[in-house]
Amino acid sequence: GEIKLKVNPTLASLDKIGPFYVCANNESSITPEGTFDLKYIKDTHFKNLDIALYNSLNDASLELNKITSDQITTASKTIYARIEKNNECQDVKQFDLVVNKKPIVNLPNPLPLICLNDPEAFITAESGFDEYKWVKIDDTGNETTVGTSRNVTITSPGNYKLILKNIYSDAAGVIQNECSNFKTFTINTSNIATFTPDPEVEDIYENNRVTVFVEGEGDYLYAIEDIVGPYQTSNVFENVPKGFATIYVRDKNGCGTVSKMISIIGYDKFFTPNNDNHNDYWRISGINSSTQSGSYVFIFDKYGKATQPFKQRLGWNF
Repeated sequence: GEIKLKVNPTLASLDKIGPFYVCANNESSITPEGTFDLKYIKDTHFKNLDIALYNSLNDASLELNKITSDQITTASKTIYARIEKNNECQDVKQFDLVVNKKPIVNLPNPLPLICLNDPEAFITAESGFDEYKWVKIDDTGNETTVGTSRNVTITSPGNYKLILKNIYSDAAGVIQNECSNFKTFTINTSNIATFTPDPEVEDIYENNRVTVFVEGEGDYLYAIEDIVGPYQTSNVFENVPKGFATIYVRDKNGCGTVSKMISIIGYDKFFTPNNDNHNDYWRISGINSSTQSGSYVFIFDKYGKATQPFKQRLGWNF
């Protein structure tokens, strides 16, 4: 007699399947989850085979809780494929679904600005990523790469994008998956201040007032030496002492500080010329050889008669 042997194809005759990789849907999740296309996996790797997918080997053996959707969103896990022919189980094959984390893109806060007086902005991204890409986006949406390292120097304002990538390889060094993420940002401009017009000084009063005027694209803070106090947002100073002072205007965004010396004219209300070294002389403050050098002082007697005018001199005492 004779015996006929017939070999039916099963999953055991297939090459090893998987693992399959996707990037996480949400980069900030503690346990990343990704979405897998199960239909693509079945049509590509189990072609012409009657299979059903299950979440566990027990379910696959007992045909319980069959996965019926074409997609699955899950953390990394193992899937079991049951192959049948004529409603008889031929084999159960397993493959892994692996979810890789997407980069979390963090930018410095606040971002630097382009100083028009020194047009360079230096930005450093966080470390720990495999690839960096800095892109400038023009008004029409076109993108131009301006840097491919962790650090970048930006020389013009506008809209930009930072793209980070993580590369996942197997033990042999073969790349299995690449996950990238990006964040857009805007680089604005700022500038050092310009005194325009000159500061307005209201002096020879009980309350000497100084108002500072500047022009520029920046956001500025104002100070007058240590006489008045630290930097302030207001450009008006009250109760400024008589004499000479230096005004400072600082750009909040770090584009620099400008300064200007001003004079606040004032005089002593009295003097006691008794040689006790206290108020022996009457003085005028805020005038020197380069500021108000053409000033004259007239002294009147009790009858209203004026003396010859005395021209103010540096360090002049009466």
